Amino acid sequence: MTEEKDPTIREPYITTGNRPLKPLQPKSTLTFVVPFILAVLIIYGLIFIKLPYYIFAPGSAEQIRPMVEVKQGGFPEKGTFMLTTVSVREANVLSYLSSKVNSNEQLVEKKLVRPTTETDSEYNERQTFVMQSSQSSAIIAAYKQAGIAFHIQVDRVLVLNTSQGTPASEALVPGDVLRQVDDTKIADSQNLVDYLKDKKVGDTVTLKLTRDNIEKDVKLTLVLLPADPRIKDSKAHPGLGVTAVNVQSIQADDKNKQVTVKAGEIGGPSAGMMFSLEIYNQLVDGDITKGYRIAGTGTIGEQANLDDIGAIGGIEHKIVAAEREGVDYFLAPAPNMKDAQAKADKIHAHMKLISIATLDDALKFLKDLPKKVS
Repeated sequence: MTEEKDPTIREPYITTGNRPLKPLQPKSTLTFVVPFILAVLIIYGLIFIKLPYYIFAPGSAEQIRPMVEVKQGGFPEKGTFMLTTVSVREANVLSYLSSKVNSNEQLVEKKLVRPTTETDSEYNERQTFVMQSSQSSAIIAAYKQAGIAFHIQVDRVLVLNTSQGTPASEALVPGDVLRQVDDTKIADSQNLVDYLKDKKVGDTVTLKLTRDNIEKDVKLTLVLLPADPRIKDSKAHPGLGVTAVNVQSIQADDKNKQVTVKAGEIGGPSAGMMFSLEIYNQLVDGDITKGYRIAGTGTIGEQANLDDIGAIGGIEHKIVAAEREGVDYFLAPAPNMKDAQAKADKIHAHMKLISIATLDDALKFLKDLPKKVS
């Protein structure tokens, strides 16, 4: 006996004209899974795979007044001094491709920014130390311009970096504060150099140090260090393989003129000139901003050449950052002026650029500047 089909139930046929095709079959799970996995892998590759490049881009233009404090400062500022920064980030595949079409972004090989052997902690410690040194030079330059007596004080001696493959690289970390070597106090980095100069390869010394507020004793054996190509007539010599530096503070003889700088996470030496101008403005009577928004960049020279304003990297990005903040004048180091002006012209900047070779140049420009009419 043949069973009749219920006419209300139909097979899932697709028909073309009067000719039936095969019933539809459910799609395999792989049909969905494989494309999904491929999409995840592509997204992962675009975002999470790091390339050997940094991307430099315009950063910020920040008021310096909140970062600088003088115990008995000068008059309130009607205008403002501003430092400028460059944004730096690691490149992934996506940002690499984006930077190729963004005129405000610049690809730079990592090896040109930092040594390939330098660890992240060493790089961060170096940037912090360079910024602190720049601030010290800025304070000294401002004190000298304002006629304020001062003295330099070594606050601590810290580990900046260590040489790879030496016992120090395994026992010490950047930021360690060195207190003593054997029975000799380390009040200055030169104390450590002097103590070690008569030691031989294989000799052992004990370093007393502080790390994260915890005191430690570390025993290290001297090894033969290669000649330093940066130093004339340098020869191989016994040593620990550690670079120790002085962290200094600049103390005003008149405590009412003591300067404190708190720049937060900003690193590097390029804000030296602008810090000097802000500090000077707080030390003297009057307001040298004259009501203008004045941004700029440039390093302050070392002790022997404090008045010199040095070139910096990334000037094009700082021009963009300053223009975004409605700056009236931008003080650019003389060696950077050509590139700075070219970028300003390209973006049709409204601010005026001023070429600065020395701190005296900057102060003279500000002295001759008429007060801004509100």
